[in-house]
Amino acid sequence: MMSILPFQEPLCSGSVTAIEFLSGSVFNLRTPLVISQAGYHDIRLNGSWEMELIHHKLFHLGYLLSGQALLLGAGKRFTVGHGWFAVVEGMCTASHARIPIGQGHAHLSNLALHAQVGFGYSIP
Repeated sequence: MMSILPFQEPLCSGSVTAIEFLSGSVFNLRTPLVISQAGYHDIRLNGSWEMELIHHKLFHLGYLLSGQALLLGAGKRFTVGHGWFAVVEGMCTASHARIPIGQGHAHLSNLALHAQVGFGYSIP
């Protein structure tokens, strides 16, 4: 996974624009997937799974938002040189969705731990 994140720090600490280049890994915890259809027994699966799609491509394909997500994270910057810094970040994400399929729906959830490291540049 690689991210390029331009962002603006809070205005109360002074206005600074920065660009970060991050790479990292994710560990998905085992979570349930339940598929229910009229006239059939529920299918219950437990396992680690991940689906990552770019949001604007999803909407072009007719997908709709069907659940909620929570992201908690923290990061630390380490000054390397004039404007340059190293960054370490950790995050936890949790999500749940109810997706219509055929004559029923699927309930799925995801709980994952993320770690990222990278570098950035602050533009004065």
